[in-house]
Amino acid sequence: MAVAAAAGVGLYVGAVREYNIDALIAGLCMLSFVFAESSTSFELGAGRFNRYLVILATRALTPLLFLGTLFVLDAVTFTTAICSTFAANLISLLLWPRRWSAALERAKGISSHSVGVMNMALWIIASADRLILEGIVQPLELATYAMAYGLVDRVFRSLSNAYIARNLRRSFQGTSSKSGGLYLGAMALIAILLVPGVHWGTNILSGGRYVAEYDVAIGVVAAGLFMVWSAPRYVALMASGSYRSSMGMLGLLAALNIGSNFLFAPSLGIVGAAFVSAATYLLWLIWLVGKSIHQKSTVLMIGRHVRVAA
Repeated sequence: MAVAAAAGVGLYVGAVREYNIDALIAGLCMLSFVFAESSTSFELGAGRFNRYLVILATRALTPLLFLGTLFVLDAVTFTTAICSTFAANLISLLLWPRRWSAALERAKGISSHSVGVMNMALWIIASADRLILEGIVQPLELATYAMAYGLVDRVFRSLSNAYIARNLRRSFQGTSSKSGGLYLGAMALIAILLVPGVHWGTNILSGGRYVAEYDVAIGVVAAGLFMVWSAPRYVALMASGSYRSSMGMLGLLAALNIGSNFLFAPSLGIVGAAFVSAATYLLWLIWLVGKSIHQKSTVLMIGRHVRVAA
């Protein structure tokens, strides 16, 4: 499956960009992503939460370091951007090399393979639009969208990772905190501030070359908001160990995201891609909320039957 995914990405990039080197690097990047995602899920499934968070931080921050350096050197291109992600995946795979020879450990009720599949589907939802837009919109539009999405994604993904770092261990001990109104309200406030921030930030960081209009900013910010709102529910889902149906739902959402981008991008461009991402994350959030409500009602019914039997 990993090789098939890598080959598919490589062939697509090669067809769109007509550069063999980009196709090769994109394919290798996809292959490294599959192994890096499996590695992250391995640590999660084994209950090694500290390692999980270090690997997560490495994969999130290393591309920023590379891209920041490349931006200063005015060397940011599609090729170098893919290379930065490839490098981040390789570095994360080299951490704790002895773990690859260790026997597979699993926390109670947790399947690392299932978590890896879900995380890959989420990555597809977060990344497929830029690959699809590459062959549809003008380079200036794509650069604008990539910068706007990147700014929002870094802010909300950092907040999401911070929440995970704080609550992951407690979640697997069955005592995870609920996402209350304060958390949801704080994220919403940040989102409101980010809409003009993305508009101004893209202009300032690019020296006026790329400016994300407010419709694009609203779309990418909404996607980030729904993503970060889903973080507490996703952590609780992983801790529950009951996510076979969620795997199927994420696969369906990933396919829907890809199909919608191909459908709307030719006419709506980057605005369509932004709102497709927002709609996909909203559907995922609705699914997680519904799943949580169903699990609570099931627990209550079991509790009532136990009390009646007693």
